Amino acid sequence: MTVEQQEMLPLFLARMGKTIIRPGGMTMTNELLEQCHLNEQTTILEVACNIGTTAIHLAKKYGSKVVAVDLNPQIVAMAQDNIGKHGASNLVSVQQGDALSLPFEDSRFDVLINEAMLTAFAPEMRTQALAEFSRVLKPGGVLVTHDLLHIEPQSTLTDNEIPAEQLDEKRWRSYYEASPFEIMEMKTGDLRLFSFIGILQDEGITGLIRILQNIEDNEEDQQRFIDVVQNFDDRRKIVGSIAFISKNQK
Repeated sequence: MTVEQQEMLPLFLARMGKTIIRPGGMTMTNELLEQCHLNEQTTILEVACNIGTTAIHLAKKYGSKVVAVDLNPQIVAMAQDNIGKHGASNLVSVQQGDALSLPFEDSRFDVLINEAMLTAFAPEMRTQALAEFSRVLKPGGVLVTHDLLHIEPQSTLTDNEIPAEQLDEKRWRSYYEASPFEIMEMKTGDLRLFSFIGILQDEGITGLIRILQNIEDNEEDQQRFIDVVQNFDDRRKIVGSIAFISKNQK
């Protein structure tokens, strides 16, 4: 199978039963969300929602109404099914949408959440996405982002499974400083994505067993999952996680 024929990583992981794709793990995400003062009146947009895990969590914990979008129609279908299974359809809706041209009117949302997406964008796309985030957020609205952090500038990160530009803290800051957003807080941490401990913390023992069961009968899936875990493990000393809470200044 060629790289072009290979199933996209987010779809592969969703099919394997990986419900959470957060560079710094669920702990970092939850620490950020706690600072957003979410409640039943908060309108939230999640961009690149994967199968809706974060959106469901927000609806159940805070009672907030969440709109979720993802570019991949197969992911959207999986998210719709997941939302229904968790009984969250009254608070969470999901649709196909492009982060560079969001299908919403200006100034609609109080909070926008985006995780593990900007990392994979080309520079001009990253700038465009931040501008689009600002457009759909209300003035003073809050942006929460969570991405990969490159710790050693001389090392190599990009490969077929991790199409990430090498962005250290200074370069990440430069994108926000050139955008309509003001950085309110920044957090950095270890890379927990795909480590055994990270999977166990994010998915729990039941989730880990589910993933192992999903790959046990397919040697190709087994090998790819092992390769993904190994790729991230090999980079754990040179790659971490970085998250920003920013205020829309438009």
